[in-house]
Amino acid sequence: MEQINIAGAVRNVHIVTTLADMPTVIADVAAATGPLAVDVEATGLDIFSASYRVRTVQLADTVSA
Repeated sequence: MEQINIAGAVRNVHIVTTLADMPTVIADVAAATGPLAVDVEATGLDIFSASYRVRTVQLADTVSA
């Protein structure tokens, strides 16, 4: 986990690079009590295409991203 300053507020940032990183992120999401933002980046709009892939998934609440 890394902490960054955004507009004067310290926020936690988790960068998941392996499956071993997931338990911390899942625990943070489960503990969120307010709004949860989800952003998914993919290779295109045709989800039925053989080449379609999810590239990144970003989650954030009011404290962590």
